[in-house]
Amino acid sequence: MPNGFYKLKVDKITRETPDAVSIRLLVPPPLKGMFAYKAGQYLTLHSMINGEDVRRSYSVCSSPYEDEMPTVAVKQVLDGRMSTFLNTQLQEGQLIDAMPPMGNFIVEPDAARSNHYILFGGGSGITPLISIAKTVLGKEPNSTVSLVYANKDEQSIIFKHDIETLTQDHSERFKVIHILDFPDENWTGLTGMLNSMKVTQLVNSLTDNKPGNADYYICGPTGLMQLVESTLEGIHVAPNRIHLEYFTAVT
Repeated sequence: MPNGFYKLKVDKITRETPDAVSIRLLVPPPLKGMFAYKAGQYLTLHSMINGEDVRRSYSVCSSPYEDEMPTVAVKQVLDGRMSTFLNTQLQEGQLIDAMPPMGNFIVEPDAARSNHYILFGGGSGITPLISIAKTVLGKEPNSTVSLVYANKDEQSIIFKHDIETLTQDHSERFKVIHILDFPDENWTGLTGMLNSMKVTQLVNSLTDNKPGNADYYICGPTGLMQLVESTLEGIHVAPNRIHLEYFTAVT
């Protein structure tokens, strides 16, 4: 086992979509302090796959205020060695090497805070955002959350059930806007690729034309993230209100 990693037991694997799973990890009592995580952080996992040392980082999708045991979500990507292994071979009860949680794309809730969090996600970028949404809705009773979530089609919506549950449980404080590239004929939501004009319209409608009063958390494909960031800058949202989590190196 490489330096800095610890063995955790795979407690539960849930098939979220045809190409994505969530993996709940059991942290033994001696490591609980080390693996205490914040909403929006990630874990780095390690495995030997076909004799090769493979390490990848995955965001935690659980909320530390609902479950001290972290759950990560993994979308299988083409030729992705780790994501394919985790989606097709990993079994409940197995041990896997994990580093303690890291990352600054976080929300540390404050019950006295009254804020509007607007979350922009694409595909598996929902993973840290769902952790943030659960945390804010559970621990900041005066704050509201809006989620704008772009996907290829309805089948690709990760955490669809969780999102529906949050909508039901927090109908006054949680709003979700789904956008699909290839909807079926029964789809009534938004469609097509996001562009700057659509982002501006969405933000203005969610903030009553006061976009500078919200905090923005953005995670997903690089193109989507850069589009949303540049649009927000163009409508004069302060840089300290824009938070980004890149899954891949920016090209």
